[in-house]
Amino acid sequence: MKVLAVLWAYNESDFISWSIKHLLAQGIDILVFDNWSTDSTFDILKGFGDKIRAERWPMEREECSSLTSRLKCLEEISLQSEHDWIINHDVDEIRRTKTGERLFEFISRIDALGYNAIDHDVEVYAPREGWDSTQNPEEFFTMLVPQHHDETNLHIKAWKRQSADFSFATPKHGRVHSRGVNLWVTGGHQAIFPHRKVSLERLLLKHYPLRTQAHAERKLAERKRSYAPEELEQGWHRQYQTAWWRNG
Repeated sequence: MKVLAVLWAYNESDFISWSIKHLLAQGIDILVFDNWSTDSTFDILKGFGDKIRAERWPMEREECSSLTSRLKCLEEISLQSEHDWIINHDVDEIRRTKTGERLFEFISRIDALGYNAIDHDVEVYAPREGWDSTQNPEEFFTMLVPQHHDETNLHIKAWKRQSADFSFATPKHGRVHSRGVNLWVTGGHQAIFPHRKVSLERLLLKHYPLRTQAHAERKLAERKRSYAPEELEQGWHRQYQTAWWRNG
């Protein structure tokens, strides 16, 4: 059995080594798409050599970064991959099992039990001054940002590879036709496919999106300039509009 994590990176040079090293230690294969970072992110990725696969995406730099395009690309990767399971993984995340198993052993066990999708419990960590890339984020960041949790707040970001054609109705997009999995309708929060059987056991997703106030201001300014206008109109990319990350 083989498990692939697909990551998307843009100017994450202070964090990316931590997420890559963690996934390698967890027995997970890695494919990283760098969205034309202007810092040393891509050089760091190349430093891992043949331990991972790293590519620029898209082929040429674009003014706007379309989450929909990235998710449709991931849908196609999932359909064509030789891997049995796929993980939709942000660069600034670290996943842990709650059992102490490595991710590979956990997913293998879930697969053997007949499940084909895994939900996540998400912890978002607040910025803390003094962070740099030499420090272990799981030890350095300790303050959690309150999250809204209910039965509709799903994060089904790991799934067994699918190949069936299917369609389903949506409130905003009408009837959507897909093959394998659909990710873009939910903005990547769920892998949608027929006969989905979600494991009762969840993974823990530890998210470190904003590391310091200066990093937050720089990252949000970069993202604001690059977001696709049509996605903003749909209400996407709104998660950092409140000032919870500011000091004081």
